[in-house]
Amino acid sequence: MSDIIKVFFMNFINDLDNLLIITAIIRKYGYTVKTLFLYIVICLTVSRTVYVLIIHSFVDLPGLRLITGVIILCISIRLAWSFEKNKRVKIIPNISALQMMLIVIATDFSICLDSVIITAELSSNPLFIAIGVLLSVSTLFYLYSSFTDILSIPHGFN
Repeated sequence: MSDIIKVFFMNFINDLDNLLIITAIIRKYGYTVKTLFLYIVICLTVSRTVYVLIIHSFVDLPGLRLITGVIILCISIRLAWSFEKNKRVKIIPNISALQMMLIVIATDFSICLDSVIITAELSSNPLFIAIGVLLSVSTLFYLYSSFTDILSIPHGFN
């Protein structure tokens, strides 16, 4: 039970910035997080659990943290430049929900490597990892949805 709590809090705290990036990408393609909430939670829980199980065997490789840090830095710079070029948010989705989920998973893969490495060090039980990630991802997206509703942020979760 303590592993679930550790995984939950670590992912919850570490994923606050990831949440903003993922929601910005979802809005960019004309979707709202409310309509995709269940899909997002399931996809991110399954994919992150698989990432942790895979990375668990590679945690002790020398230089792994340095390499993942450089990858995250490169991806974040690329994402920042791509948002500058196309600042418009589409109102009508122009891709399928499946394609949107694949984009969310790919984006999450590139920005959650630090969380995955830390989670792999916290627990090796796939069930505890999945439950902790499920709780943190669903809580984050739910809270973000509530805040955008309260603040009436345009193009948030309408």
